[in-house]
Formats: sequence, structure tokens, C-alpha cells
Amino acid sequence: KATVSVLNWRRKGGGTRGTPSTMGLLTNAGYPIAWDTEENASAVKYVLQHGIDQFLALYTDYRREANRPFLWGDELEYSLVQLDENAKTAKLWLNAGEPLDELNKGEEEAKGNPEKEAALEGLWRPEYGSFMIEGTPARPYNYSLVSIASCEASLAVRRRMLQAKLPKDVIPCTLVNFPRMGSIDPKSGTSDFTSPACLPRGTVSHSLFVPDNCINPHPRFGTLTANIRKRRGKKVSIRIPLFMDEKTAVDPFLNIDANSQNQYLQQAQPAWGDDDDDSEDGMPEPAAKKRAVAGKDGAPQADQSNKDDLAPNVTPTMYYFAQYFDKEESKTIVKGKHAATGAAHPSIYMDCMAFGMGCNCLQTTFQAREIDQARHVYDQLAVLSPIMLAMSAATPIHKGLLSEIDVRWMVISESVDDRQETEVPKIMKSRYDSISTYISTRPSDPYFHAMNDIKLAMDEDVYRRLRDADIDHRLARHVSHLFIRDPLVMYSGKLHQLEDARHSDHFENIQSTNWQSMRFKPPPPKSADANIGWRVEFRMMDAQMSSFENAAYDTFSILLARAIIEFDLDFYIPLTKSDVNSARSHVRDAVSRKKFVMQKHIKKLDILRNPESVEYCEMDCNEIFNGNGHFEGLISIVMRYIAVAKKTEYDGQPKDVQEAWLKAEKRIHAYLELLKGRANGTIPTTARYIRDFVLGHPTYKKDSRVTQECCFDLCKLSDRVAKGDIPDELVPRRIIEAAGGIA
Repeated sequence: KATVSVLNWRRKGGGTRGTPSTMGLLTNAGYPIAWDTEENASAVKYVLQHGIDQFLALYTDYRREANRPFLWGDELEYSLVQLDENAKTAKLWLNAGEPLDELNKGEEEAKGNPEKEAALEGLWRPEYGSFMIEGTPARPYNYSLVSIASCEASLAVRRRMLQAKLPKDVIPCTLVNFPRMGSIDPKSGTSDFTSPACLPRGTVSHSLFVPDNCINPHPRFGTLTANIRKRRGKKVSIRIPLFMDEKTAVDPFLNIDANSQNQYLQQAQPAWGDDDDDSEDGMPEPAAKKRAVAGKDGAPQADQSNKDDLAPNVTPTMYYFAQYFDKEESKTIVKGKHAATGAAHPSIYMDCMAFGMGCNCLQTTFQAREIDQARHVYDQLAVLSPIMLAMSAATPIHKGLLSEIDVRWMVISESVDDRQETEVPKIMKSRYDSISTYISTRPSDPYFHAMNDIKLAMDEDVYRRLRDADIDHRLARHVSHLFIRDPLVMYSGKLHQLEDARHSDHFENIQSTNWQSMRFKPPPPKSADANIGWRVEFRMMDAQMSSFENAAYDTFSILLARAIIEFDLDFYIPLTKSDVNSARSHVRDAVSRKKFVMQKHIKKLDILRNPESVEYCEMDCNEIFNGNGHFEGLISIVMRYIAVAKKTEYDGQPKDVQEAWLKAEKRIHAYLELLKGRANGTIPTTARYIRDFVLGHPTYKKDSRVTQECCFDLCKLSDRVAKGDIPDELVPRRIIEAAGGIA
């Protein structure tokens, strides 16, 4: 029974970034309902209504359930990369379905067989990209230090399992994104970053840079991609600042990276524009030949969902992110100007979901004792999420170019932004973003109100329904905020056929496509017999190249959660300040160059605390992790928790148990040393290490570009690192030796 519940841990309630396992939303019945149809409009209303009915059924069933054990798991995606040793090229291998099927045979064969279930070492799920696979442990870890420290070994075993199912020239890679994603051969017009090479400008994404072949062939993923674009009314627009070197080329007309594909840009016109952009042969005309033509009588333009949302200086991303900075910074950003020079800063332009959802992430999910504990830890970890993003920074390259940001978050946020222009003033954030409301029941109303200082967009009808059903104000705010979004993928055979008391598919349809920095996860329906409680998902970290590093971040996030529970800690800051932290965490070398807003003193939560008594200050990551004269430091807090755990897990235990515990403690102390070094700058972040690798590569021409050979060498490096051959600059040998070696 226990092992069955472990398998269900991954099957029920959704997976990473809205890609639930084959037992959940990936089980399609009927056909995907087309957007912009009467059938779709009717289905949207039905899913929104019955999604709330299903949430209420879950809440009613589980609201009083308590005394669940603390269990947790990790999720890590892999990109499959084909290496050509002769040509010195690395390309995405677009055939993840084949090894995934092989990996899942073991799970299928183990069903109903306790011995085989106990022998499973990993579970495998499809991801957005046709080149991606997600791996999770076969069974959750528990709260003991020995179990927590076993994470690295599990990660290493999973990687070897995956490698064993791949061709000899294909590697599982945990670089956050493929360095040359979106690179097009100007001669052939095909992708030179995929195997096989494919044509871009497909019917699903309409991307100028990424072929639709990169999308997982399951109908859910293509439908999700197309419907985000269609709902938005135009293609997604991802604009991030370009790293400017001596010879960096910039498109002089569009102020974006110079690219042969720019000639095909079709700019979406304002609402009064006229849609006359296509030539007779159906191919887009070069941008230089375009001209804006006013529509007749100001009539709205026809569907422009294949057009590019592009402006030469002021970009949607700049507007979007301006809200996260103080007033003076915001003015500068909205004007599209570089703060230092007053000149418009060139950007890297990307135009489809694959640039974001093709990224590999590192996430942890834990099961709380009961709902109130889950809600409290959700709030506290939400404050720490931007700090952990900066510390785990590993994404300095986008579309084959060095950028001025070091993390993936902003790119994914814009890659799935389905908001229409009229919604932007009311809904300030993309579906993929930081949280917009705290949810804990613990703080007093004045304290809670002071910390929730963001104007929250809510569905008022949903809020009233929830309140009428005896859902408390704070949780009702959270759920009604989720339900301002439309369901994006619906199947004709999974609407009226589902009984709300026994299914949660409609609720998960909304929940799983709200990709926030934290996710509050109700248990699956009792009919699923899943034996799972209330869970919290920690979602913001970048993936690392080695199992050692990934385990360090995994275990630290879980030990922080345990410390928050043990010491009842209060990290609350106003959400506007937390969003400032989110913006700053993107900046190149944010660990050393930026400061983050935190409470000046970390104390035990006082439910009657006066919000005006809270002192805030700005600290860099060294102070936040390693402490200063007034702030204890997160590492010290974790060490205090380990000392508490020792009393119950080590003291008085048999010798073999004590030896195992000391071995685990030794490994975790080594992880803490790694984080200490990254926080104080003596050990580079993965982003800084990768950036320096590119800048120092023999083929680098001071033009911000990552060459084919550089990409090949970087992927080869990542493979060596993943196998345990880690450069001393990335993780010092003394730290690995202190851990007792690579697991």
C-alpha cells in the first residue's frame, strides 16, 4: 500500500509547469476543442464553474485532515542533446518519446507488484519539448537527515537510467536551456540546433526561429501553444537585454539582435490597423517593405495571432517588468532607456513558447502535516524564492547570445503570457510569475493586509461562491485569483463526463496553468485512493549541471522548510518588495551586484505583531545566507535545525543508525559550504561560470554570439560535470571531498 501511494504521488495532481503525468491531464479523451469557437466559449464557462465545484469538494473532504508525515520529492528536466564529435556540433535530439516509452515500461510492469514497485528507482514523464524528459524519485523522501541526504544519489541514478536508454551520441543535459535554441541556418532556412534540421514558421507557434517539431507531439502541448497565441491575439513577445560586447551586431531599425530572420518580422498593428501583411505566395514580406495602414472607420483588425508583438524601443517586457522596480527605475524602463546612458538598450527577441517552456527547472514539493501548515510555509518560502533564484542562476545565454540576465524566469513568464491588451492594466502579471497574495491563516488581519499590498485581480463571482461555501477570506482570494485565467486546453470527451465529487481535472486545468513561484496543491480526490495530503511546490530555482549542485539546492530548500516549521519563522515582507527582489534576481551577477529586501531581524511569528514595528533592510546574498550583525543568516538557521534533528535522529540510536546519520550530516555540511561560497562570491554561480566559458572560448569574437563549436564544448563540459568530473572552479574539490565524494 505504501509503495502504491508513492507511485500515485507523481500521477495525481499534476506535474511540472502544467504537464501532468500520463495518468492526469495528458490523458486526452475526444479532440482538443479549437479556440475562437462557440464550443470553446461554452467549454471555458463549464470548466471554470466546475473547477470551483471540484475544489470545494476537495476542500470539504480534506480540510480537517491532519497528522500527515512530512514527505518530499524533487523534479528535474533533461534536454536530450546529440553530439557530433567530427563536426563539433551539438543539437537537440527531437525524439524523447522513444526513450520515455522504454523508461516507463518498468513502471507499467510494476503495477500491482509490491516487489517490483519497491525496486523502481525513478519515474519519468513527458515535458513540453520533444527533446525533454522529466525525472522524479520513485518514492518520496522523508524528513530525516539520512533521507534528505540521499537526494544526490537518486539524481545520479536517474541520470544513468536515462543515459542507458539513449543512443551513444545523445546525452541527457541539465543546462537550463540549449545555448543555440532558435539558431537558423541563413542558407537553408532550417534550424541548425535540432536533429533533424527542420523548417521554422510552423502552423502552431508561427515562430521565425523554432520549428513546431520542437513541441512534444502530444495534442496537449501544441494546443496549449496555439491557444496562448490565439487568446493573446498575437504571438508572444520575449525581449530581454542583450549583452553588448565590442562587436555585438544590432538590427538598426528594430533595436534587437541582428538576425537573418528579422526580414520576415510581421508586426501586429494597433487595433485600428489593417491586416495586409501577407504576400501572394503566403510568405511574409520582409519588414523593410511593410507600412502601417489605418483600418476603415477604425474597425478592429482581423486575427493577428501570427504577427509579432514588436516595438523598436519600448517593449511589452519592459512595461511588464517596470512594475517591479522603484518609481525612478520604472520611469527609465518604461521609456525603454538604459539607466546609465539614456540610450535604448538593445534586446534579444524571441517569439514562441518553446524558448521558455523548453527550459529545465529544479523544483521541490513537500507534503505538510495539514492545510494550515502548508499555507504558512507557502508564504515564507515565497519570500525566499527570488533569493534562491539569484543563488541558483544558470541561464546567461538565450537564442545563441549572451544576455544581461542570468536566469530563465522572465523568459518563461513572457513565453506563456496570454493576456490581451485590454487585460494588461487589470491583470499585472503573466500566468507564469511570482505569487500575488499570501494565504496563511496565522497572521493578524492588520499584519496580513500590510503584507498583501498588491492590488489583487480576482474573479468576484468565484470569490463570493467560495465565501458562501465557508472558505476563509485569504484562501478565497488565492483561488479566485487563479480563476481569472481561462482554461487553455480542453478535450471534448472530458467535460460533462466528469463527476465533480470524484474528479479534479477541471480544477487542475486552471491550477496547473497558473505557474507561480509557489504552488499550493490540494490532495487528489478520495476516489483516487492516492494517500496524499496538502502539498507545497517550490518552483523558482534554475537547474544545475551536476547532481551534487542540484542536490545542494534541493536539500537546502527542504531544510529551510523544516526550519520554518520547527522554529515557526516569520520572513514576511510586503509583496511589492518581494516583486522588487524578483526583478533584481534576474540581473547579471545579482548575487554580488544586487541587494534584496528582507526583514532586518528574523523572529518567531507573532500573530499579533504590529506591521509598523517591522524593520526592513537591503542585504546582499552574502548577508542573507551567511549573516551579519543583525541578521542570523539562512545557513545558520538550517544549522540550528540540524542540531535539533540530531537529538531525535542520532542521540540514543544504535551505532549503525548513528554512523549513517553522521555520514548524511557530513554531506549536507558540504552542500552548505557550496552555498556559502556562492553567496560570498568565492565560488561562481553556474551562470557566471558559463558566461566566462563563452567569453574565454577560442571561437568567441567579442560579438556576444555562441558559436557551434563553443556550444559543442559547453555541452561536452556539462556531460563531464554531470558524470562527476566537476571543475574545481565550479565546485571546489575540497567541498566534494568533505562530502565524502560524489554520490
